[in-house]
Amino acid sequence: MSNRTKKLKLLWAEIRGFFAGQEVELLPARHGWSGYQRTDIWADLRSGINVALLALPQGMAFALIAGVAVPYGIACAAVAAVAAALFCHSSHIALGPTNATAFTVFSFFATYPALGARQDALMPLLAILLAILFITGAFLHVAELVQYISRSVMVGYISGAALLIMTAQMKDVLGIMLANPGETMPRTFFTTMGRLMDRAAATSPASVAMAACTILILLGLEKWRPRWPSFALALAGTTALACALAQFFPAFAGLARLESFVINDLHPRLPTGSATMLDDLGALFGLAMAVAFIGALETSVMVKGMASRSGEKINLDQDMFGVGMANLASVF
Repeated sequence: MSNRTKKLKLLWAEIRGFFAGQEVELLPARHGWSGYQRTDIWADLRSGINVALLALPQGMAFALIAGVAVPYGIACAAVAAVAAALFCHSSHIALGPTNATAFTVFSFFATYPALGARQDALMPLLAILLAILFITGAFLHVAELVQYISRSVMVGYISGAALLIMTAQMKDVLGIMLANPGETMPRTFFTTMGRLMDRAAATSPASVAMAACTILILLGLEKWRPRWPSFALALAGTTALACALAQFFPAFAGLARLESFVINDLHPRLPTGSATMLDDLGALFGLAMAVAFIGALETSVMVKGMASRSGEKINLDQDMFGVGMANLASVF
């Protein structure tokens, strides 16, 4: 047997060994009921309440960062949590969006205004692409390859994204319109800062006061009541305060409010197609690849970090499959 043939056989054996690693189950939740006791229900209920009190304001915040309607952020946080629990392996996994993924979505649609005008309609299509990428990656064992990405690359990207997110949210803190009808929305750090400084005279004292109250409530709760759900309480507290002040001060009555919705708005429905669907798929594929890459890396880091503390055995391929199914459920 020639050396070339031996090398090819060794290479083929390595490839087969790679793909013959951890198996992906289609419904691993069926094993979770064995040994489940009544006391576990109360423990899970307490955990569920704690996570929900954190996920509700975070779902709203990340929806605002990504530039989509807030009801989508709330509904998808709930749907993803239910769907992923049926298909994931780890009991500690990040399912919702993060600063990096939310900002990636925002920056893409801000760069292409024609697509940005249809962002809410295109989000189900993006979720379908993400589901396909995650599910395919799970069966191809891509999760094991993500760990070789340089940490410095991710730290640099996340730090830059955090800076741009804070800059982009300053308009809401100051109550300033960055772009009037017909004007182009600033997209970079320098153009956003320039627009903020140009329109600093239009700052709303009521908006600044509400932002300051939110920060004070958060800092106070984290210092004196660290076990309390600080995000949810800060959201509820500032909302109640703004409503009370609006009865006496016209400036607070003019604060911008999120669009309300009713339960009928959250009924599952099939995503609507369009004549440009194939073109939209091509335009969104690069964005889907970027979000899937960041999501896979963050999921891997989270699962490994928590498993090192709890001693839980991990299966990254199964968890990636669960994230894909959570995206697929969120499409509807």
